[in-house]
Amino acid sequence: MLALAPKAHKVERVALPFRTSRSKPWSPEYRAVDANGDGLIAKNEVTLGPYSTYVGPSQPTLEVGFQNILTIPHGITLSALLDYRHGQYRDNATETLRCRADVCKGVNDVTLSLTDQARWSAISGELIKDVVPASYLRLREVVLEWSAPTTRARPLAVRVVGQNLLTWTEYDGSDPEVGSISLNAASAPSDFFQSPLPSRVRVEVRMGVM
Repeated sequence: MLALAPKAHKVERVALPFRTSRSKPWSPEYRAVDANGDGLIAKNEVTLGPYSTYVGPSQPTLEVGFQNILTIPHGITLSALLDYRHGQYRDNATETLRCRADVCKGVNDVTLSLTDQARWSAISGELIKDVVPASYLRLREVVLEWSAPTTRARPLAVRVVGQNLLTWTEYDGSDPEVGSISLNAASAPSDFFQSPLPSRVRVEVRMGVM
């Protein structure tokens, strides 16, 4: 059984950055009890405070790009571009809706800690939203190019280009980059059943004209 008594706290109202993510607080001020001992925290076993708190910015606070080009003999060039974005939060509205229909893993997995189950039950009970960190590192582009010797009458180059091939993230949605733009300029972006960015591979052949 988990039983955490609410704590008194001081609430301060402050101005928030434009288009930020807001959610009801997930702080020490809550009480969760596995009353029936089934190993799951139900919706009616979680209570939260009444206030909305600042969760985090909807846009990255740090963006870093790293590109490296490697030249190999016989006219071969390999280049790669890594894109790192950090500090943003995303409203995973897809998982929020699934939890409210009681079909997400968070409300049915008895292996989760009671504290984690309490959070998912709070989402399922429409007390909070699934607003989570969405930092990521993405292999944005890889290019492998072969150029024919310059002694040829016509310049010739063959390129293989791959885009969005790998992504490293702890975001619990389909893709941390989707939903980064909101149709409503005053609201924070959300990921609502959006498809992840596709991985693409294309081949280009470039030939000069005499």
